[in-house]
Amino acid sequence: MRKNVTLEEARNDPDIIVPIVYDEIFREIFGNPKNVVFTEYLVSALLNIPYEEIKGKISYKTRTSENVNINKNKIEKDIVFIVDIENKSILNLEMNLKDLTSTKILRNVKYITDIFSNIDKNIKVKSVIQFNFNTSFVDNKNKFIYDKYLFRNKKGNILTEKIQIIEINVAKMSELWYSNEYKKYKNVSKKVFWFATLLMENEISKLNELIKDTPISKDIATNLRKRVMDMNDNNELYLGRWYDPEEEYKYWKEVEKETIREEALNEGISQNQEEIVKNMYEQDVDINTIHKYTGIPIKTITKIINNKTKKK
Repeated sequence: MRKNVTLEEARNDPDIIVPIVYDEIFREIFGNPKNVVFTEYLVSALLNIPYEEIKGKISYKTRTSENVNINKNKIEKDIVFIVDIENKSILNLEMNLKDLTSTKILRNVKYITDIFSNIDKNIKVKSVIQFNFNTSFVDNKNKFIYDKYLFRNKKGNILTEKIQIIEINVAKMSELWYSNEYKKYKNVSKKVFWFATLLMENEISKLNELIKDTPISKDIATNLRKRVMDMNDNNELYLGRWYDPEEEYKYWKEVEKETIREEALNEGISQNQEEIVKNMYEQDVDINTIHKYTGIPIKTITKIINNKTKKK
C-alpha cells in the first residue's frame, strides 16, 4: 500500500484506487447479500473452517431485525449475520479506521453484549463474535497483530467463551505479508494475512499480484477485484473522501454527531432490564458476567432470575 497519497496524486495516478479498508467499500463488499460468496471466504479464513462448510450457511441480519432483535438504526451501519454451522454463531464485522481508544473498546463490548442479550430465545447460538479490522494496534503490549478478548473475572479466569471480540491489525499484517515475515506467525492462517493485505491495498498493480497469489478460489478473488474496481470507477465520491483529509474529517464529524443522536435515542428506548437478564441467563451466561457487562446490580439480576425460576 502506498502511504500518504494526496487527492491530486490519486486522481492523476491510474494505479491508485480507494482500498477496501474504506468503510463504505468494506460494507458493500462484505455486507451486501449479493456478494455473499466474498463474505463466505472471509469467514472461512477467520474461523479457520473449510469453505465448503461455510458455503450457503450465511444469513445476513444487517438490513433487517428478523429473528435477531437488534436496533435497526445501528445495524444499518454494521455487518451482522448468522453462520449456521454446528450451533449457530452470530458474527459482527467492523472496520475501525481510527486509532483504538478505551471508549471505542467499551462501546464494542456494550454492542456485542447487546447483540447477545437480544437474541431471539428460539435461536440457540454457539457464540457471538465481533471481528474488528483495525488500521492501528490491537494490543500495544504484546499481541500487536491479532488478539482475542474473552470475558474474564478479576483473577483472569474465563467466564464465558460464548461472547468474543477479536481485534485484527490489518495494516501490520499487510506489512508482514510483503516482507514474507507473516510465515513466522503460525497461529494465524495465510488466508487471514492475505485478506488483511487485500483490505489495505490501494495500488492496482499490487492488487493484481495479490490475485495471482491468492490462497482462495482464483475465480472468486478475480471477481472480488472486479467489484472493487467497479466501485472505484463509478464513484468519485470515494476517491475524494478517502484521500482528502479535510473532506474525510467533515464526513466523520457528521457521522459522529449522528451516532451521538442515535445513542441518546437508544438510551431512552433500551430494552427492559428484565428481558436482557432473562435472555443472557438462558444463554448460560453466569450472574457475575451479566452484571459486569450490563451494569445491572447483582441483587436485581438475582431477583429477576429467581422470579423466572419460580414461574417455571
